[in-house]
Amino acid sequence: MNEKELKDHVNSLRHEIDVRDKQIKDLYRDVNIHKKDADNWRAKRDESTEKANKMSEEARLFTANRDELNQKISGLKEKRSKLINEIKEITKSIRDSKNVRDELNKAAGGTDQSLLGKYSGDLDVLLTRDILLSEEIRIFDKIFELSERVEVAKKADTVHQTILSGYDQVQKLKTELDKIHEEIQGIAKASQEQHEEAMRVYKEVSRLRKESDEFHKKLLEKYDAMNPLRDRVNEIRNEIKVYQEKLAPHLDDMEKIRSEREDRKRDKDLTEAKEKLQTSKRLSIDDFRLLLEKGEINLDKKEAEETQENNDAEDDVSEECPEEEVA
Repeated sequence: MNEKELKDHVNSLRHEIDVRDKQIKDLYRDVNIHKKDADNWRAKRDESTEKANKMSEEARLFTANRDELNQKISGLKEKRSKLINEIKEITKSIRDSKNVRDELNKAAGGTDQSLLGKYSGDLDVLLTRDILLSEEIRIFDKIFELSERVEVAKKADTVHQTILSGYDQVQKLKTELDKIHEEIQGIAKASQEQHEEAMRVYKEVSRLRKESDEFHKKLLEKYDAMNPLRDRVNEIRNEIKVYQEKLAPHLDDMEKIRSEREDRKRDKDLTEAKEKLQTSKRLSIDDFRLLLEKGEINLDKKEAEETQENNDAEDDVSEECPEEEVA
């Protein structure tokens, strides 16, 4: 393969590499567009997740308060249940006492006050009036009967007082029961408010979780869009690597050709410089350096520096005027 063919082949390989480099740039442009969208979806997802987590903590506080209030309600209900049982027991005792009182009143045949009035009247007749013996015996028996009935009536009255005391006790217990009921109602209302707040927050948390899932889905879609592009980039890089491997030996050949051409030029320049030196023609700085490098001129260090300075000065002039050969 001659130099032109080699250059054409090298340029063809480089063109293939450049084409693929451009393809990679185009792919990365598309990747970056998707990446920007992915970053946006990720930020939105993380923001929704963070809000959901914070609101979940808030909801847990509401439920904890609700549970604490419900625990208080359970304690009050237990206390209320005990009071209700106590009222039932007292009420049952009152019913039993009423039955006893009614039986005693029935046996007494009147109240102790009315019976005492009759007792006093009969006793006065017996003590103050002059009556027949038979009447006296009858009144005496009646007074004895009234005395027994008065005792029965007094027992009935004692039982009645017990009943009244029971009613007072029941009334006090019902008053306490009403207070407990009001307290339960108040706490239950507060508990319901806490529950409703918790449900409201959990509803918002659910919405945010769903929103976060949607954002995550969008993010995955962007990953799905980017992965084939990145895979294609890797494929093209491998293709470039193949072309570079093909190009490397040709570049070595090009470098070898260039080096050989420079060597030929250097040999030619050396020949021309030697001719100038032999014919005492003016030497350029490049001629002088080339002769020194090839050992065609032997100067000590001082002479070399002076000659170098002179040639540098002459080169400064030659930059303004075309170089002419000097005899």
